[in-house]
Amino acid sequence: MAQTTGTQRSNEQADTIQSDYGTFGRYVETPVDRMSPEMLDAFEFTKKLRGAVPGPHKIWPSNPKLSKTIVPTGAYFQTQSTLTKAEIEITANVINGRWLAAYSNYEHEIIAEKLGGLPPEKVEALIAGLSLISDGSPNRLPYELRKGVEELVLEKQPYRNSQSYTLAPKTADRVKKHLFEMLLDPLRYDTASHLLAQIEEWRLEYGRPLSEPRHPSFDSGTPWPPVA
Repeated sequence: MAQTTGTQRSNEQADTIQSDYGTFGRYVETPVDRMSPEMLDAFEFTKKLRGAVPGPHKIWPSNPKLSKTIVPTGAYFQTQSTLTKAEIEITANVINGRWLAAYSNYEHEIIAEKLGGLPPEKVEALIAGLSLISDGSPNRLPYELRKGVEELVLEKQPYRNSQSYTLAPKTADRVKKHLFEMLLDPLRYDTASHLLAQIEEWRLEYGRPLSEPRHPSFDSGTPWPPVA
């Protein structure tokens, strides 16, 4: 009887966690009983490699050739890579954050915490791209970084029955604390300070969650905003 490695067990657990995730956007998932023979073959190919057909994998069989190209790469990364589960999720979250992949961020944020054992505030920082902050960078506050932080502190809420949306605040005390801790690093102070000030501007414009204190790290004993 074949043995199951720790990495394989982690992957099976990840697929179980992902199994409740539906599809998204303009794409419509094709029910299995309506799939063409080629699509069904791609679907079963994925199921054999992953043990389940989660998230985007439910859509990719619409292009069987693409599906059979992508799925082995992901399966290798998750089951045969020499990286630990934590390292795999660090990699996934950094890439997702770079490309503002909201769906993948949501999925891998959960997996990183539950299976990778990463602290929630560190996962949020990875998604936002905070690990890339450097005051010495030619473009120290790129659009992607600012947008990543914005998506952590504000959420889109549908406006009536239209395609429009409104912005509403969501609790971000963990990422604010992480930014506050970066103020201790002289190489990141200016950028971290700017982002904290930007978050405060958003709070003034869209409101502050009731559960979020204004001070990023009250227990630190350091005044905020800084005393002039």
